[in-house]
Amino acid sequence: MIEFKNVSKAFGDRQILKGVSLTVDAGKVLFVIGKSGAGKSVLTKHVVGLVRPDSGAVLFDGVDVSSWTEEQFYPLRKRCTMVLQHSTLFDSMTIVENVALPIRKHRQLGWNAALETATSYLNDVGMAEYAKRMPDTLGDGLRKRIAIARALALQPQCVIFDEPTTGLDPQSAIQVDGLIRSLADRFSVTCIVVSHDLRSIFSIADRVVMLYQGQVLLDGPADVFRRSEHPVVKQFMSGVPDGPMEL
Repeated sequence: MIEFKNVSKAFGDRQILKGVSLTVDAGKVLFVIGKSGAGKSVLTKHVVGLVRPDSGAVLFDGVDVSSWTEEQFYPLRKRCTMVLQHSTLFDSMTIVENVALPIRKHRQLGWNAALETATSYLNDVGMAEYAKRMPDTLGDGLRKRIAIARALALQPQCVIFDEPTTGLDPQSAIQVDGLIRSLADRFSVTCIVVSHDLRSIFSIADRVVMLYQGQVLLDGPADVFRRSEHPVVKQFMSGVPDGPMEL
């Protein structure tokens, strides 16, 4: 579904990605991991045109989108949505209104029809009972679930999650993980997850890609990372401060 071909990206003198090549399988959950600054978010933002490669190509359903204009990316961003670390809900609108807004805009539905449709998406993420609440009355975990419902409202083929469980309590993190897994299992949505959360990786990932020094260090199922004898992988997975990994 998505393919990165020898993608390189630098910001000023800092080379972030150095010829990254990988494919993202449709309907699967792919985790992109690595230390802070490894280029995980930079890589995934290439898919929706928030970052453009200096060289290489990014393909979506076989089409090279690397040189697309901003206007060309508009329809793609409906097919591939992002759920950011901060839920970015409108605090002046109710929960159901937050989810209904993109439905009304992009499907050209009346407000009542959009609200009804939004309620069904809230039901999918177990949040229908909070439909009339305001976002600032809910905790971070519930707000993240609403953000996922809002992303689903565009009926995407792919959802990119940027640190979805960071800052959440363990129970909320487990619930968010379950939602991500269900997107792939129930709706065949491709999920790309940027995360440091080892518990999430081993509980829901179909495949894991580790970036290090601008390149793919290891790519495979989570168990491959458990068994790896590579010193950098072992240090990352164990979380110990001392080792060969560059800080």
